[in-house]
Amino acid sequence: MKIDASALADQLPNKDKLFVRLCLAHNDFREAYHASDLLLDWISENGTPRHFDPKFVAPASSVLTRSCFETSMAVTYARPFNRANGLPELGFRRIGLDPKKSTKELHEKIIESRKGYFAHSDPEVRRFFRPTIEPLQSASGEQLARLSNPVFPHGGAFDEVQVNLIQVVVFELQNAVRKVMVEMAEAFRSELGGLISLIPQDEPKSE
Repeated sequence: MKIDASALADQLPNKDKLFVRLCLAHNDFREAYHASDLLLDWISENGTPRHFDPKFVAPASSVLTRSCFETSMAVTYARPFNRANGLPELGFRRIGLDPKKSTKELHEKIIESRKGYFAHSDPEVRRFFRPTIEPLQSASGEQLARLSNPVFPHGGAFDEVQVNLIQVVVFELQNAVRKVMVEMAEAFRSELGGLISLIPQDEPKSE
């Protein structure tokens, strides 16, 4: 899908806003890819149950580490697709991509998960076992009660297959963003110091 980068820039009151958004998006997608790598390493070592499993052997601290990787992956992936301080949100078509249906569905799942699971705690999304009141007896025979902690499932929002697919999508997005940056760079030659490479860094140079 051919992009007219100058036309895209002219649609904005300040064409630098799109260029800035692309720069931020490039880094966001790098972070998302790195987080997905760490998440896949964790899954490879520990597995990934999709529900609460009392037999799951990974320690609680390790499960929280998995949550950190998954949260980082989803939040950084979603950043470019939201407006921020006057910057436009990206869309697949804006950077020249025409994703297939399965990619769109995965994309929507990440965006929705980010809203209800990672950036916010939606009770309809974050299912858990409610605390219970446990009767206790002190050494002196006094009757006491203790409120247990809520129990959240060990499994995350994405399994290994989905994380691998997310990596593919993130890689394509980062390359597409880079190509549009290269196309727009001529408009910012003076700001960029004059000498700029017009070869996308993620593609091999032609001989």
